[in-house]
Amino acid sequence: MIALWPTAIVFVVFIFMFCHETRLDFKRCLEMDRQADEHVLRVIDRFLKEKATA
Repeated sequence: MIALWPTAIVFVVFIFMFCHETRLDFKRCLEMDRQADEHVLRVIDRFLKEKATA
């Protein structure tokens, strides 16, 4: 029974690490999506400015 404790602790640590990395990956994905939206909005803004001056 004592021999199971280290295995259980390692299992819990790996579960925690997996959840933590999943959370970080989700934040990275949201940041990439935000940057892509920013890029598209800059291109649209540039197009509208060119259209207004022409």
